[in-house]
Formats: sequence, C-alpha cells, structure tokens
Amino acid sequence: MKQAFKLFLATLATLFVFVSAFAQVTTSSLEGRVADKDNESLIGASVVAVHVPTGTKYVAIANDEGRFVINGMRAGGPYKIEVSYIGMSTLEYDNIILKLGDPYEINAVMQTANELAAVTVVSEKSFNASKTGAGASFNRSTVENMPTIDRSIYDVVKLTPQANVNKSGGISIAGANNRYNSFQIDGAVANDTFGLAASGTNGGQTGTNPISMDAIEEVQVVIAPFDVRQSGFTGGAINAITKSGTNQVKGTFYTHFFNQDMIGTTAGPKGTNRTKYSEELSTTYGITFGAPIVKDKAFIFVSGEYYKKEYPNVYNPIAGSYTGMTLKKEVFDELMVRYQFAKADKDQYGSGAKTYYFNNSSYKQANKTNTIVAELNSRFSDKISNTFRATAVFVRDRRTTPYQGANIYIQDNYTINMGTEYSSGANSMSSDNYTIEDNLSIMRVETKQELLSYLRPSR
Repeated sequence: MKQAFKLFLATLATLFVFVSAFAQVTTSSLEGRVADKDNESLIGASVVAVHVPTGTKYVAIANDEGRFVINGMRAGGPYKIEVSYIGMSTLEYDNIILKLGDPYEINAVMQTANELAAVTVVSEKSFNASKTGAGASFNRSTVENMPTIDRSIYDVVKLTPQANVNKSGGISIAGANNRYNSFQIDGAVANDTFGLAASGTNGGQTGTNPISMDAIEEVQVVIAPFDVRQSGFTGGAINAITKSGTNQVKGTFYTHFFNQDMIGTTAGPKGTNRTKYSEELSTTYGITFGAPIVKDKAFIFVSGEYYKKEYPNVYNPIAGSYTGMTLKKEVFDELMVRYQFAKADKDQYGSGAKTYYFNNSSYKQANKTNTIVAELNSRFSDKISNTFRATAVFVRDRRTTPYQGANIYIQDNYTINMGTEYSSGANSMSSDNYTIEDNLSIMRVETKQELLSYLRPSR
C-alpha cells in the first residue's frame, strides 16, 4: 500500500508538470543540511524562518541525512532563521534575503551547548551552488534605485547581459525577437498575445507600461532554466512579483515632472542660432499604501499611478495618458489575491518624409486591461508542497475614429490623407486569457547507501 501511494503521488506530480507547461515561479525556497562539528547528521533538528516585515513563519525538520527544505516562501526579506537541536547551541541567521526562484542554501554546523553559546550569523556565502540556470534576479533595492526616464520594467531587465532594448521598444533576450519572450506578473500573462504592440506587452500600442515600477517587489530574468516549472518561451522569461503589505502601515506619494526646459536648445555648431524646443510636458503622479488587516496573517497593498505626456513634432501633436491601479491582498501566509486595472489612450497621427496625414485624419488608440490573480501556497509536510494558481487577463484594444467628412487618399511618390481615417474604425481587438495551474513538489533525498548503489556495476 505504501509503494502504491508513492506511485500515485509521483504520477500526480507528473500530470501537474504537464498542466503547468507555461507556469512561472513566484516564490523562493530555503534548503541545506544540519550537522555537528564531526559532520554527523543531526536528525530532527528544527529550522524556523521568520519573514521579519510580516511575521510569517516557516518551519522544517531535518531528515535522516540532516537535510531540510522549505518551499513556497516569500521572495525578499529580510528573514531571521533559527536552527536548534537538543543539547546544541542555537544558531541564528539575520538579514537573509531570498531571491525569486533561486533556493538559498544554509549548511549549519552546530556545537554542543557547554562549548559555545548561541551564535548569530550575519550573512552567508554569496555564491549559490543551487542556482538554476542562466539568468539574473533583481530585488526591490535594485528596482527602486534603477535610473529610468520611461519608468519601464525593461530598464531593470536590460541589466541582464543577454538582454537589450531594440529600436521599437521591445526587449530582446539572447538575440530572439521580443514576441518569443514570456512576461508574467505574479504568474499572470502580461505579453501582448495578439502580437500588435512593438513593446510586446499589454497596452503597448498606447505607449503605456504594463505595471507601475513602484508596485514591483522583485524581477527575475531566466534564459535557460533547469526548473521544469519555468517554460513556454524560446527567448527569455521575465518574471515579476508585486509588493505586499506588512505589519507596518506605510504609504508613499510621488510625482515626476519633465518639460522642454530640461532639454536645452536645438543642436548646431558654435555660433549658429540655437533655439529652444517647442512646449512639451510629461507628468506622473502616484501613490502606494500597505497595511496589515490581521497582524502576522493578512495584509493589503494598493498602488495607483497616473501618467500624461504631450509633445509636438515637426508635423503634429501627440498626446497620451495612463491610469493604473494594483490591488494586492494577502490572506494568512498561503493565499494571495491581486487585481490590476490599466487604462491608456494615445492620439495617433502619421507623418514622415513622404507622408502627411491631416489632423482630422487622426484616431485615438485606447486600451483597457484587467488582471486577476489568485495563488495558494500549501505545505503538507517537509517533503511535499504545492502551488495552485488561477489567473484571468482581459485586454480590450479599441480605435476611436471621429467622422471628419469624406476620406481623400492620394498616393504617388508621396502619400496624403485627408478626412475621416478610412481603416482604423474597423480595428478592434478583445483578448481573454485564462490559466489554471498546479505545481506539486515532492522532495526526495537519497541516503549515502542509495547513492552508492547507483554507482555499483549491475551483475
């Protein structure tokens, strides 16, 4: 019966791997080994990890080999970790920061209580032997301190050596077209699945960002991951998670301002008549708020941002606006619910060296995106953990074309368009994306005898 149960769990895990073919990782993990000074395993040693900002507690017990693992942990930190065993001095690890998708390794060597008092370790080794493939992770500090003009998540992503932003504003990873990337926020699809936006993200046709930078907790970029949960792309995967509320009530208000006076004058050799640029304006207003609903158990985080940009070019004005809101609610330490709404519009004109569209031939590009994410992280034992996630993304792209009389379209060596824009009124796209996935993780640690048996030649 015991063998049959193990076979059932293995089969179930395999099925879940196939179901989650396009899954991404939204959590981190802790693993390692507990031994004494003679390298003997301390069976039953207790490992307690506490997420200091929220008080969330994770517990593991060392197995027969002294090994332990804790999956489904919040990325970031800081964490305080305590390793204890009867008759041994307790070890304490402070200011531990967990990276998104990368396991953090702690190998504890304990001393008897009469030899040494409690020991506090400030930091561990920076090299991570458990790193799962080519890629990079960027924590909240990196995101907050990244110089950016457009306040785009791509400005963080391009810190990855294999990534670069192309001329159209999309991100290319490992030389692949941006449409071959996977971009997910809290496990929800943020790609422009229809493929019209040059940036490759929802709302990209209006020039808006998929999420406010101030709502992001951590960003992970993977190119060749070993983790089977990260798949569904041939370029790279951009994996972002949003902030959560904590036990401390916090709020911010921010604004960014830019106009023609910050540019200077037109270029030219010394002595030529340089003039100031025409009037343009870019403004951003935003707020964030986080607080506990129930201390140590339930939290709420809200982020809202408004952005407007107006600037002229040689032929015509272009204006765009954006409003967005992210609402994230954490219930206990297992369930996360997030709702995000983004609304953006942009006045579209067409002018160039050989084309001219009169002002009345313009149209307005509008986008609305609603995203809902629910994620449940469960831990059944020291060896079995599970992540269930359901997402729904609703994208609406519309073009509003006001009637400006009959259309006159002249094309020879030059193209001239007057009157009502003739094609955009028929352009409308609706995209609904639903995902349901489940990742069941079963850890198996072989004993020394089992590992040696694999190396013995069969008779």
